[in-house]
Amino acid sequence: MASAILTAIDASRFTIIDVRALEALGVKKVSPTVEFYLEYLVNCRLLAVECGVDLRTLDRAMWQWSGEQADSIKARIDGSTTERVDSERTRAPKGSVKVQILHLARQGMPVAEISRTLGKHYSHVYTTVHKAGLR
Repeated sequence: MASAILTAIDASRFTIIDVRALEALGVKKVSPTVEFYLEYLVNCRLLAVECGVDLRTLDRAMWQWSGEQADSIKARIDGSTTERVDSERTRAPKGSVKVQILHLARQGMPVAEISRTLGKHYSHVYTTVHKAGLR
């Protein structure tokens, strides 16, 4: 809750720490200390700079990624299948990474799958798709 208050005070310097964001970063063991949050914050700032986004956009991308993973796991457990498009349709065209990301997003491919397919960080894909107004 303290991180939410800090973020409300100055979202350009702080970000919210929560289970979904930690899951997106692959954090399994959480230490609820100030030192842990400060380390988390440093890593989020570095990742945000690397991806060319602000902390809030990074937080949203991590939250969405975690939700998509949960949906994917639930679908596998339930035995349900999501409609898959054929491989020809989902093949990314040659060109810039941005062009490839937008092509796959327009075909309806989830952000997490685009990230895996192109080998690009989830936040980069999420930001590109979000800025284009496709999600």
